[in-house]
Amino acid sequence: MAEKEKKEYTPSAQTDQARQDALDHGSRKPGAYVSKWQQMLDAAMEKILNREKFSYDLNGDALYRQYKDQAVKNGRLSMLDTLTGGYGSSYGQTAAQQSYQRSMDGLTDRAAALYDRARENYDREGEQERSRYNLLKQRESSSRSAYDRELSAWEAENQRLWQRYDSLRQQDYQSYRDQIADEQWQAQFEEAQRQFNEDLRKNKKYR
Repeated sequence: MAEKEKKEYTPSAQTDQARQDALDHGSRKPGAYVSKWQQMLDAAMEKILNREKFSYDLNGDALYRQYKDQAVKNGRLSMLDTLTGGYGSSYGQTAAQQSYQRSMDGLTDRAAALYDRARENYDREGEQERSRYNLLKQRESSSRSAYDRELSAWEAENQRLWQRYDSLRQQDYQSYRDQIADEQWQAQFEEAQRQFNEDLRKNKKYR
């Protein structure tokens, strides 16, 4: 009896489709993370780090110059009023000087208030810059987290699809091995049956 040609292993259509599904999913892997906030973050940090130290030019403050001009004017008017108010010359000069000094003392208080306001504005601007940086950092963190979730989901699905393909491939191959074993058993059985019939025929011939 001629030996039957050995059957080659062939994956099932379901296994082939599972492999194609895994390959298709693999081609959709998210690209490398690209930040849309990093450039703005770097610029914001650069602005914070290179910010000039606080300084205040009193004479460069237009409002202070206005206060100063008004204080000097008021002081001179007070001096004039005092000197022309009928006081003695020595006393009048002292009183006039004191009147002028009171006007200038008020200017000093104004100068201190202007300095405090300038410092508050400087500190507020610094806080706004830090707040902007922190907001950009939060957006960057949120964007990166969304990307990481997308990538993790892709990796999980990729692993599932390849495991599914591997499981189906193993099932196919086991079925193939079982079929080969069945065919071998069947061939051996048929050969034994043929041999039995041959022996039986020979025995009848010589009986």
